[in-house]
Amino acid sequence: MINIDTSNIKKIATPITIGAFVLMSVTGILMFFHANIALNKLAHEWLGWAFVAAGLAHLFSHYRSFFKYLQNPKAIALMAVFIVILIGSFFQLTKEMPNPTKSVMKAVNNTPIAALFPLTQKSGEEILANLAAKGFAVRNPEFETIDILSNGNREKSKEIINIIFSNDNSLSSEQKNFPRKGDRNFGNQPPMPRMGGNGPRDDFRNDNGDNQPMPPRDNFENNSNFKPQR
Repeated sequence: MINIDTSNIKKIATPITIGAFVLMSVTGILMFFHANIALNKLAHEWLGWAFVAAGLAHLFSHYRSFFKYLQNPKAIALMAVFIVILIGSFFQLTKEMPNPTKSVMKAVNNTPIAALFPLTQKSGEEILANLAAKGFAVRNPEFETIDILSNGNREKSKEIINIIFSNDNSLSSEQKNFPRKGDRNFGNQPPMPRMGGNGPRDDFRNDNGDNQPMPPRDNFENNSNFKPQR
């Protein structure tokens, strides 16, 4: 086997591998839990190339040990497991339909905040004031988006969306007091009278002028003896 002096490569490759490993591990964990902020995702995606390059250099500088591992059946089996998982990751087991909610949320996150004002029941000034009160100061609503304001953080994006579209501060007193489903008095309200009648059923009269209750709707069109009062 040819002897190659790899001492100089080891001095560079090993520290870079360790540093890149720490970077990729921390940013990867933050992204997994959707806690990444600022430039975490960008660093993970682009500086990951440094980890790849350092890993190849580290492998080259320890090529003797690498070839020894290739002679060990257990080591080969362990490496084969990850290779199989890698190949399998390129295949879709089930036909997954696109999630419309994700598309809508992506569009909302990338829309200028000023363009969202007409979709709410609040004025633009009120929305900007509510955002500023929560620590999200908007300098240029015609340009800034929710994604920019939250620095790509999913939890902050949800908070901003809730502030913008929440209608708690915009409801009138009549709307707030109107019974809703789940309230104790919901369903106990008196029925609304029908327009043009004296109650749930209008009175009708026949050809003799006698008042009679309205016949069933199914029979009304075929019954010529009933005429509405005027």
